Amino acid sequence: MGTFLKNSQQGKSMTKVRFYVVFVGLLAFLWASWDVSNAWGQQSRSRRTKSVEQEESVSPSEEEEGVDTIEELRKLPPKKPIRVPDEELKTKDGVVLSATYYPSNLGKYAVPVILLHSWEGSRKEFSTLAPHLQKLGYAVLVPDLRGHGKSNRQETEPEVYEEFKVGRFNADTFNAMVLYDLPQLKRFLMRENNAGRLNIDKLGLVGIEMGALLAGTYASKDWAPNVKRNKRMPFTGDVKGIVVISTPKNFSGLKFIDTLNNPNWVQNMSALILSGAASREVEKPKLLKNQIMRKLRVKDSENIFDVQLDVNLQGAKLIAVVNSDAVKLIAEFLQLRLEDREFPWENRSKN
Repeated sequence: MGTFLKNSQQGKSMTKVRFYVVFVGLLAFLWASWDVSNAWGQQSRSRRTKSVEQEESVSPSEEEEGVDTIEELRKLPPKKPIRVPDEELKTKDGVVLSATYYPSNLGKYAVPVILLHSWEGSRKEFSTLAPHLQKLGYAVLVPDLRGHGKSNRQETEPEVYEEFKVGRFNADTFNAMVLYDLPQLKRFLMRENNAGRLNIDKLGLVGIEMGALLAGTYASKDWAPNVKRNKRMPFTGDVKGIVVISTPKNFSGLKFIDTLNNPNWVQNMSALILSGAASREVEKPKLLKNQIMRKLRVKDSENIFDVQLDVNLQGAKLIAVVNSDAVKLIAEFLQLRLEDREFPWENRSKN
C-alpha cells in the first residue's frame, strides 16, 4: 500500500515537470527539477529538516527551547495526556462530552486526528492507537460520544445537570453526534490551532463501525460549498483524510454510501477503507470503494484506498496491538496523505 500511495504523489510531481518542459524550456526545466526534488525530499519524515523558525510560531515550552528542527522535536518525550475540561466540550444542546487529548510536540506542524468509537463503545477502544499516534507526532483527540462512557450529563437549565442516556440507536442520536458532538470537538482543536499547537487544515478522522459512518458524514458536511471558512482557500474543507474501520453494511438502516452527499469528498480528500476477513456484517473494502465511485460518478480515484486484511478480526480488535498491520497502515496513511502534503498553517481566530 505504501508504494501505491507514494507512486500517486510521484505521478503528480512528474506531471508538473512535463509541464515545465513543454511550456518553459530547458532552463525552467532544470530549475523546476531542482525545486521538485527539494520539495519531495521535505516530504519524507526521515529527511525533513525544515526549521521551526522559518514560520511564525508561538512561544516554545521549556522542553522546546533551543530546538531547531522537526526531527529534534520528534525526539522529545510525549506530553502527558490530559482530560479536556468540561466547559471546553459542552455541546450547543447542553451535553457535556468527556475526552482525552494527547498533545503533540510539533506545534503548528502537528496533524490533528479525532478518533471515533463504535456504538456502545468508548474511547477505551483507542487505548493502543492514540498514544502510538502521539509518539509519531500527531495531536490526538479521543472522545466518548454522547451517551457513551463518561459523556453522560446534559445541562437542562443554567448550572442544572441531569443524567444523559441513549437507548437504542436511532437517526436522532446519530444526527445529534454529527450536528453537535463533532463540531464541538473541532472547536476545541480550532482553539489549539490558533494557539499554534496544531494545523487544523490537516484534520483527520478515524472511525470504527458506527464511528466510520460518523467520519464519512462529517467529512462530507465539512466540504459542503455553503460552509463559511476564514482561511486563504475558503472553498476547501479542513478534513483532509478519513480512516473507516469495519464499516457496517447496514447499521439500523444507515449505510456508509448514504453519508456521501458532496462530490468534493472524493476529489479533494483521501480515505482508507480497512477491514479484517470477510464478514456478513461488514462491507468489503473493494466493494465499498466501487459503490463510492458509482455514486459520485467517477471512474477511479487515486485518493481512496481499500485494504482487507487476512485476519479474523474486526473493529477495535484490529487495532488492539501496536505492531498490527492495521495500526501500521493507519500510521502510513496519515503520514503520506495528511502530514506530508502541503497545507500551510493559518491563524483562524475569526472562526
